[in-house]
Order: sequence, then structure tokens, then C-alpha cells
Amino acid sequence: KEMGEGFFDACRASASMPLLCSMVKVNGDVCLDGGIACSVPLPQELPFEAGKILLVLTRQKGFRKKSQGAAVETMYRRRYKNHPELIDACLNQATEYNRRMDLIDQLEQEGKIFVIRPQTPVRVSRTERDVHKLRNLYEQGYREAMECMNNLRAFLGLEPLPELEQPQ
Repeated sequence: KEMGEGFFDACRASASMPLLCSMVKVNGDVCLDGGIACSVPLPQELPFEAGKILLVLTRQKGFRKKSQGAAVETMYRRRYKNHPELIDACLNQATEYNRRMDLIDQLEQEGKIFVIRPQTPVRVSRTERDVHKLRNLYEQGYREAMECMNNLRAFLGLEPLPELEQPQ
């Protein structure tokens, strides 16, 4: 209740994909999904000192984004002509995402972070509406997270669980 309308505006903005959604005003600023500027925050970018880091990613290991095509670049430039920094962020999103994934792979290999990610490519789009596909993806994620649970517990310094419950 204390957060008021600003909280709900921020939630709406967080789900507002560029080109598909309108910008949302939050405390006087116009906003879109924060993933444009920072797809996955890294430990050193957090506003607090973090202990052990667990990342949950939505793409399989090795996935890298491709740059936007010329047509999409033109749409960004037309739609956001009054927001040049947003245009730059949108156009550099693939490069920045790929750089972050390379660093995440390195940190994971060094044992500095624990990553849960799909084991196979995700075949569900960001705008999927088919409830069965979404449910299947949820169940896949649940199963894969449970499969690595004892490794996660070891990373966190916890005892392994004797038996893990499977999804219904």
C-alpha cells in the first residue's frame, strides 16, 4: 500500500517490450522493459554487496542473440526519435547481452556463480498465449531446476536432500 501507483506503473513498464508496447510514465519518466539497458545484472552492478549468486536464465548455455536487422533498426529510429539513448540501447542490446553471457559462462566455470538455465532451446516466444505450451515450459523448468537442486545446495553450503519431489 505504501508504494502506491508508482509501483504498479513500474510493473507495467517492466513488462513493456519496445515496439510492441507504449512507454509507461513512472515518477515522471517514460520507461520500457529494463532488459533493454541491462538484460542480466551482474554481481558487481547490484546496489548491494551480494553473497553467493544464483542466476536463473531463460536460454540454454551457448545461446547468443543476433543483431537486429535493418528494418527493425529503422523502426526503432522512427518510433523513438526523441530518445537517442534508448535507440542506442536497443541497437546494442545483442552485443551487450552476448558480452554478459560470455562473462556469466566464465564466472560459472570459476565457481563464482550458480546458473539454472534450460538444457534445450526454448521454443516458446516472448508473446506466447498458448496455455499448454506455457505450462509445458513451466514444467520443463521445474524439472530441470529440481535436477540440479543438490548441486545448488552444495554451492550454497547446504546438505543434499535425500529425495526431491517431482512436479504434478
